[in-house]
Amino acid sequence: MADNSTPVCLNDSPTLACGIQWFLLSSLAITVLTLVAVHAPHRIKALGLFALVFGVSAGWLIAHIANFLQFTRRVPFVCGAGILILCGLIGMAAESHRLHAGAIKQQYSADPTGFLKNQLDNPDDSTNTDQLQDYIEEASQERAKKLVEMTGFGAYLEYRTSPGHTSSGQLRGWPAPWPWVLFVSELLLGTVGGVIVAHRSLRVESPMDEDSALN
Repeated sequence: MADNSTPVCLNDSPTLACGIQWFLLSSLAITVLTLVAVHAPHRIKALGLFALVFGVSAGWLIAHIANFLQFTRRVPFVCGAGILILCGLIGMAAESHRLHAGAIKQQYSADPTGFLKNQLDNPDDSTNTDQLQDYIEEASQERAKKLVEMTGFGAYLEYRTSPGHTSSGQLRGWPAPWPWVLFVSELLLGTVGGVIVAHRSLRVESPMDEDSALN
């Protein structure tokens, strides 16, 4: 009779196939963890600390997936873990930026020049259409330029370091380049912390255990 306790990925199975299984399952798990982290309450997203918590959680998760599959090759595991955790941190920042930019664009959805455009379409004798047209174009260009600046990734990083959040979006956080320095530091901290936890959580059989299993 077949042994139902046989692991999913045996040590004597092809290492490449086992590694691919682990990498794909871990990618899916990191994607889910990233989405959960993005939609977590803002009050728990402490600068620096939240990235470390994410990295540690990701490292623990992908190590347990490797243990389940019995993927015990340390070097490819550590390299893959570092790539997965770093991609998760970058994905979390990118998705958070996308949501932040979408919120600002929604605030700017109402066109303040709508009344002037209506007056331009239905001019009266006292309307200077040329001057009004120039004003509308200048205001629209200035508005579009400001919106691009406010929805950029650099503006989002500055927004994260601001002491408070207002509906105007005009926040003064840390001066450049400190928001970028913080972001890169978070990537390094989360990745290194996650890799350390993943490395320590990986179960690797000793040579004696492997010989016993083969016998």
